[in-house]
Amino acid sequence: MNVLRLRPLLQALAICALSLIAGASEAAPANSLRELFHNIDLCLKKASIAQAGEITIYFSLRQDGSLFGRPRVTYVRVWRDSAEQSRFMESVAAALDSCMPAQITPSLGMAIAGRPLSIRIVLKDRETDI
Repeated sequence: MNVLRLRPLLQALAICALSLIAGASEAAPANSLRELFHNIDLCLKKASIAQAGEITIYFSLRQDGSLFGRPRVTYVRVWRDSAEQSRFMESVAAALDSCMPAQITPSLGMAIAGRPLSIRIVLKDRETDI
């Protein structure tokens, strides 16, 4: 075989290998709702939300994974002081915002674009046994 003919193939393989190594630390684009919510869960676990509570957020995504409109809180419960509720909601909103745009495949983007989604986040405090 001629080495000159193999050179483009070897370069392409090297580029693919480097991109796989570089992307190993990032979550793969979601191809299903289960994968999407799993990726959002992983992202939220990295965020620092100060207190325990429970919140349900109603939102929609665009085809590219960015938020479509403003997310709406449909349920919130804080286990400590009710005065901390707004601070809890702000910290969850900031954490969710840091996870956007969601990394999704084009096929999932076409399937969910503009459709309502809901996510329930439950954060338990170590002192609370619920």
